Amino acid sequence: MNIFFDNNSPQAIDLANKFSYLSSANFPFFVVVGGDGFMLEILRKNYEKTIPFFGINAGHYGFLLNEPELITNILENYKEQITIHRLPILDITMETIEGDTIQTVAFNDAYFERARGLPVKIKVTFNGSEKWIEATHGSTANIKIVINGKTKIEKIVSDGVLVATPSGSTAYARAMGAPIIPLDSNTLVLVGSNVAFPPNFKTVYLDDDTTIEFTNDNPLVRPLYGAIDGIQIPGIKKMTIKKKLDIDFQLALLKKRDLAEKLSEFQFPVAPIKF
Repeated sequence: MNIFFDNNSPQAIDLANKFSYLSSANFPFFVVVGGDGFMLEILRKNYEKTIPFFGINAGHYGFLLNEPELITNILENYKEQITIHRLPILDITMETIEGDTIQTVAFNDAYFERARGLPVKIKVTFNGSEKWIEATHGSTANIKIVINGKTKIEKIVSDGVLVATPSGSTAYARAMGAPIIPLDSNTLVLVGSNVAFPPNFKTVYLDDDTTIEFTNDNPLVRPLYGAIDGIQIPGIKKMTIKKKLDIDFQLALLKKRDLAEKLSEFQFPVAPIKF
């Protein structure tokens, strides 16, 4: 079986050499050595093969990965040591300003966000003299939210809105203030970034069979990006998000590292995270 490793990381290269024996046919998993971002990259390229992914953490958080010091004698009894978690994949359809349709998938999250870096000229005092300089700005996003065909919010004014899977709730959704949700919960989380209106907007939890639509009604004046697991696509007018029904991805995690314990560590760190 294949071993994928992040060749930009010296630690990942060392660990890939150390665990090269896991390429044995007796270990029926894709082995991924790197950080969570590298795991997402390999998932995107290989998820349709329906083979479980066993990650080895050579990054920082490593929520989707196993800690290398816990991997011992695994070829002898991997069935007793590993739990397979079947996790949802988001089916994403986007409509562009030009009327094109883009279809893709996400494993962590889909984010409809304001475009940044729009060119603008401003007048400033520079070394005692007034002059015009080129700068950039970004307008707030005005987004309509439709859930299962019903309009829930006609216009949310924010930097953007994001839908995350349980695995994605440990990533950008968490940075935006949403609590982490257990991996095996059949839940999606919808969270806004810097919401100005409606006031007191809260994180929303949805069944994972929900269909969510985000629409930008004024894309030429307020252009938005669609970001899929952090990959930005410009010029998006509408984004539709739902669970992919025909396939999921399988994550192999060691039973030694209890998921509840890992969640607790993320939410109540007892020591600074090392970078």
